[in-house]
Amino acid sequence: GGTEVLQNPSVGSVQDLEIESLEPIENSEEKEVNLQVSFIAVDFTRELRCLYTSKEEFSGSNFLKSVQWSPDGTCFLTNSEDNIVRLFELPQDLDNVAPSHTKSVLQIKEGGCIYDTAWYPYMESTQPSTCVVATTSRSHPLHLWDAFTGKIRATYRAYDHMDEITVATSVCFSPEGDKLYAGYN
Repeated sequence: GGTEVLQNPSVGSVQDLEIESLEPIENSEEKEVNLQVSFIAVDFTRELRCLYTSKEEFSGSNFLKSVQWSPDGTCFLTNSEDNIVRLFELPQDLDNVAPSHTKSVLQIKEGGCIYDTAWYPYMESTQPSTCVVATTSRSHPLHLWDAFTGKIRATYRAYDHMDEITVATSVCFSPEGDKLYAGYN
């Protein structure tokens, strides 16, 4: 049992990545459109190597359900059968890390089966106010958590056509980060 974090050895620091960018284009109405899309070229044909294992937190019947990298790439969230969202931090220099055992730095206990999690899209670990995670879980309202303290920042309850509280089964932020969307049955 357990979980492992793997890294593609061909991907080093950001300066080692090949980045392509699209130039601004014009549409048929002669209006300029500022389109800036970046692509990171990654060679997935190379062998992966283990960076971390976490066998204590994910063993026995507590299996891993999902993993989400943070938008700034400094940490990741896990969701597991024990209804706990765990936050793991990554070292600054992944190229020189020997495989090791790690423990989560933050644990957020939800009251029921966790359906979905979502990072705030402009999350940066250097700015604690942006370190926010949204969660949905069975029989509970949508929660907005502080990823530094593990405390609830906000709770959102939705009501159905019978004026009864209903539970979201999915959650995501808008690309701009100004709206929180939830999916319902």
